[in-house]
Amino acid sequence: MSPRARRLPALTLVLALAPGCISWASPADLAESTMPLQPGEYRVIGNPVTGTASSKLLFGVPLGDTNQAARTARQNALAQSSGADALVNVSMSYVTTIYFGFLTITRTWVRGEPVKVEPRAPAPADTARPPAPQGQ
Repeated sequence: MSPRARRLPALTLVLALAPGCISWASPADLAESTMPLQPGEYRVIGNPVTGTASSKLLFGVPLGDTNQAARTARQNALAQSSGADALVNVSMSYVTTIYFGFLTITRTWVRGEPVKVEPRAPAPADTARPPAPQGQ
């Protein structure tokens, strides 16, 4: 076997592993809150919190529930502030990394301000109209 032929498997291995990893990030997604809220319906109860989660694919096959990463990251952020009902001024971003062409890991970050939902006051009774006449 020639010296050149002996180097071929080593060269093939180096070329297969040389790319290492490829990584890219998505721009942040923004939302006013994690549940429908109107101004005055909530009170901020702490500093901004961050939750993370990740999903993995091996040769394109999901390892675990990959569709729940954003929900899990939001729940992890809420868990960092006791008594929080929701998050406001929310941002969510992703970083996807492909290792050696067969393992893909997507990391999700959710950041927001924890809030406590205030109970709504009952609507005032309508007193502008006179009472309806009673039958005689």
